[in-house]
Amino acid sequence: MLWQLLRNKQVNNFKFRRQHPLGNYIADFYCHEAKVVIELDGE
Repeated sequence: MLWQLLRNKQVNNFKFRRQHPLGNYIADFYCHEAKVVIELDGE
């Protein structure tokens, strides 16, 4: 699972958050330091 790789700063020591609100939108994964948003489609 992707979260297993992103959590605990395992990717270049970046802190990712799950289900993070960005305005009216909820990002699946978000990293402020890297300015990265990851959105996954469940289909």
